[in-house]
Formats: sequence, structure tokens, C-alpha cells
Amino acid sequence: MRVDISVLAGGSSSRMGRDKASIEWNGQTILERIVTAARSTGRNTFVVGREKPDKWNIDSVDFYRDDRIGEGPLAGLSKALSITTADAVLALACDTPLLTRTSIDWLLRVTEQLYLSEDGVAVRNSGRLDPLFSIYAKSCQPRIELMLTSGNRALYKLIQSAKFLTIDAPAEVSSELINFNSPEDWLALTNGAARIGCPCR
Repeated sequence: MRVDISVLAGGSSSRMGRDKASIEWNGQTILERIVTAARSTGRNTFVVGREKPDKWNIDSVDFYRDDRIGEGPLAGLSKALSITTADAVLALACDTPLLTRTSIDWLLRVTEQLYLSEDGVAVRNSGRLDPLFSIYAKSCQPRIELMLTSGNRALYKLIQSAKFLTIDAPAEVSSELINFNSPEDWLALTNGAARIGCPCR
């Protein structure tokens, strides 16, 4: 199964008070860090939810605006599935700055080994679904459109209502899936990375 990677970067970042994707950390924006990790796998990578930033130095990455502004990551996933020519899309959030190629490769490798005919592969992180570190087949598209039309925009409900293979993230992957939504979250994340000498720094 051929899988493209789409970084969903259309959120309003209302709790953060500024655009999370454009925050700089050790010389790179968060969006640049995640796109770099994704592209290092050798998979086609594109960004949904915004136009290309003025200062963007990573080649071979296309940017697409949301068709449905304000309808959340499910709408972004719909756009990603309509764009890709691959069989499926690995959807990534734009607020997990610790994410590395190692964790992305783990999910892609497990998918290649276990995937049969389901609608995708959902990752369970510390007992909870992590929809923005999961793989969605193009077969999800009709169901997504029905959900959006009915006003149901929860990604986890897509996973629960369709045929997904669910796998548990190992501890080393879970440690890279930490996201942030507020200035307090960001401070805790960066301070935590500094304390343990995180190689993602």
C-alpha cells in the first residue's frame, strides 16, 4: 500500500494565542520540524490548511488551503485524501515538535506488515486514540463527506464507525506524540525536553 504524508496545519490556535505551526524552536518552526521528519522517510509529503509561508526553505512540499475553513481536522483530512494519488494518507498534527522519523517509520512499517482491507490504521497512545498520528485509506472519503454534511467533525468518531486496525504505540513513540495547546503546555514541553536532553532539541 502506497502512503503519502499530510501535515494538517489549519487550526486557529485559539488557546495558544498565536499560530502554533510558526513558533520557532532551535532555529526551525514547528511546521518545518514536522515536515522535515516526514520527508526524511522518503514519502511524498504535503501540507493542508494554509498557504506556503514566505520564508520556507524545504523543497518539494506542496501547500493546500482548506476547502472548508473552520471545520476542523476532519475537513483537512478530506482535502488530503482528495489530493493524494496514493492509496492512503498518514495524517500528522502540526503541534508535535518531538516527532521524529523513527516514530513515523514505525507506523509505516507496522502498516505494511499488518494492513489488509480496513479503512486505515489507528494508533492508540497511552490508551486513547491519536487520530493525527494514524493512517486513512481513500475508502474513508465517502464516510467523511457524510460526517461533514451532518455536522459531525470528530476524527475519532470516523475511526470508531469505520473498519480500522487499531495498534498501540510503544513507549518510545508515545513520548514523541506530546502536543501543546497553550503557552503553559509549550513551556512544559520545552522544559521537559531540556531536562532529559531530548535529541529532538
